Amino acid sequence: MARFSSVVLIWAVLAPGRMHAETSRSDFYWSILDSAVESGGPDASRVFALLGTIDDERARDLLRRTLGAGSSAIGDAASGLTPDECRLYLKDLRLAALNPALSSKLAVLSAIARAGTASAAEALLEIADAGSQPAAGVALGFLEQFGSLAEPELKKEAVSGSTPWGRETAAAILDRERAHGAVSVFETDLHDENRNVRIAGALGLAHEGLTEGKAVLESAAKDKDSSYEWDALVGLADLGEADAFREIASVISDTDESTRGRLVWAMARCGNNGVKALAYRLNLPAKPEFLSMMAQRMLQPTDPQDLNTLKGALARCNDPVAMIAAEKLLHTRFREAAQNAVLCGISSTDPQARGLAVDLASRDSTLWPSLASKVNDSDLAVQVAALTAIEHLDQKERFNDVERCIESGNWQVAVGAAKVLAALDPSEARIVYERELHSGRDSIKILSAAMLLKLSR
Repeated sequence: MARFSSVVLIWAVLAPGRMHAETSRSDFYWSILDSAVESGGPDASRVFALLGTIDDERARDLLRRTLGAGSSAIGDAASGLTPDECRLYLKDLRLAALNPALSSKLAVLSAIARAGTASAAEALLEIADAGSQPAAGVALGFLEQFGSLAEPELKKEAVSGSTPWGRETAAAILDRERAHGAVSVFETDLHDENRNVRIAGALGLAHEGLTEGKAVLESAAKDKDSSYEWDALVGLADLGEADAFREIASVISDTDESTRGRLVWAMARCGNNGVKALAYRLNLPAKPEFLSMMAQRMLQPTDPQDLNTLKGALARCNDPVAMIAAEKLLHTRFREAAQNAVLCGISSTDPQARGLAVDLASRDSTLWPSLASKVNDSDLAVQVAALTAIEHLDQKERFNDVERCIESGNWQVAVGAAKVLAALDPSEARIVYERELHSGRDSIKILSAAMLLKLSR
């Protein structure tokens, strides 16, 4: 109960006054939520996660007060927000994340990232620059997912970030993403007081074919204690240094598996045609563990040799590499083969491959009908994605299938199903929620009360 003490006080102040007789159904629904919050524990967490869904005046006030209260309930509230709701409460989420005492920063940072706007990117940079590890590193990691939208913020951080690791990480992200107009940033970092920042800048320049940082890379490549040893060696190869190519071939042939893996990953991130040609000469794509690295960063469907390599990887649909290849081939003449691999991957016994397949299918509207048919799948992530596909396709004929998911025993699935019911047929959904209010399970009562409040707006 102590975990929720501050927000319970806020909740009590805003309660509609249960000392009086109920004047509306809404008061009754809120009374169910009030009781859950006062009881604490998992049911209270569920209520806070549903505030964004309810979205009436009281819920909005409670959500903003919760985000500003500094309690661990912030994580529950933030985790339940949709991308649209994350954008609505972005200022509140930003202030919460900047609180150094907040224990549930990951949930708040994730919510900011889901907002997906330039303002969200700016907020993540502010948090990264003001915070400490691991939260600051997580913020920069989320920022990388924004692609070109985050480039202006990353350029600022790479040049003027308050911490060396922040400048280093931002420069490395700009390099990995081949950001437009980043050469001046790398040139500035080449003169940074911190060695790792200088190396990151030198690598960015090398990947652009520029030699200004060559001396920095030569020093790093000889330093066995540097975390940049192999990246620097590959950077020198990127500049056409013959000795670097010979050293790479020697290391791949003679060293232990862990070292080979780090070097191949550095090669994959490089993307230089000369380095890629060396990878093919060393027959690296024939080794599954290396093929996955190369497929992620190096192989491109516009290159005929890469195209054939990626197409061959589709046959390994029980392996994550097939999903990586499928994503790159979905917009080529091999689209149908890539889609078949994705559908195969949804049933994969490998959790990573299955997760990647579900994500790809969720983003490809032509695969939604197949995904929707998995609504009774035993995998929870597949089931949630299937529910979303049903909503997108407005498959009212699946109303009863969706209704049964509320009783699945999994909270995430139940919430997804309840929201889809409201989208498919609000009137029928209201009947279901009213019936579920008399369910023996407190969690379903809470969910039903929240959804009825949503429909009462």
